[in-house]
Amino acid sequence: HSTYRIFLAESVSVDIFRKYWQPLEEIGCSYEKGQGRLIAVDVPRNTDIYKTYNFLEEGEKKGIWEFEEGHCGHPLK
Repeated sequence: HSTYRIFLAESVSVDIFRKYWQPLEEIGCSYEKGQGRLIAVDVPRNTDIYKTYNFLEEGEKKGIWEFEEGHCGHPLK
């Protein structure tokens, strides 16, 4: 497993978050809501870590969230 932390932008509603979260959920990621606008993301070992990272970057580029890596347990190419 790998983990990431998402920090939602103040202006992001639940509906907007869900729109950007959906592709991550579809590839197998799950999340836990923390305090405030913090979200912990779990990436199962069978999930493509590169695809996951690209979705996280897309959300960051669009101003939906900022993210950081907590732990990368996936083998890297």
